[in-house]
Amino acid sequence: MRAVVLKGGVGVVDRLVEQLSDLGISEVDVIASSGMAADLREVARVARSAPDELVVLGGDVFTHGEALAGLLADPRILTGVLVTDEKVDGEWRVRATRGRVESAGSPLHSVHEATATFLGVLKVGAPDVGVLADAAERLAEMPALASAPGGSAPGGSGSGGSAPGSAPGGAPPGGSAPGSSAPGGSARPLRDVPALLTVGLVRSGVHVKQ
Repeated sequence: MRAVVLKGGVGVVDRLVEQLSDLGISEVDVIASSGMAADLREVARVARSAPDELVVLGGDVFTHGEALAGLLADPRILTGVLVTDEKVDGEWRVRATRGRVESAGSPLHSVHEATATFLGVLKVGAPDVGVLADAAERLAEMPALASAPGGSAPGGSGSGGSAPGSAPGGAPPGGSAPGSSAPGGSARPLRDVPALLTVGLVRSGVHVKQ
């Protein structure tokens, strides 16, 4: 298993790398974030060379090792996301039925009748890594990302103008509050990229578990 950690400011990257190592993931690509479009292309590049499973997470993810292990070390979960049943302010929401994610939120996508909150960690099984790469490349070319300075969603996460699928006023349900920042001073939550990738997988027909 290989991992991609998107790094913003100081954040908690070292702690995440240590947690991943404790779970037997020694090959970790720490990538300095330079905007969502660029980050998506980097994920696609790594996915093309990943021999088997791939994990994508933002460097601002702060969670217990046991929670990570529940997703990453469980062989019953081929492709899945780390979630909580609780609603968490500033985090993207998902809707799942019988454990399968049917809809996922992101800076460009809203979710109706959500059932859980995405916590920024995406695990992709070997059969789905190619689909992930394709989805990342498609998402990176979305006008809302490609035309924005730095490749970020217009106005950042949850602020600014409306994006396709967003709520009126440009603030998708479950998104970060206007003006919020990730730990370490990042202008937007680094969890936005795993959220976008989750949308891409779900819409590609991949069975994503929670």
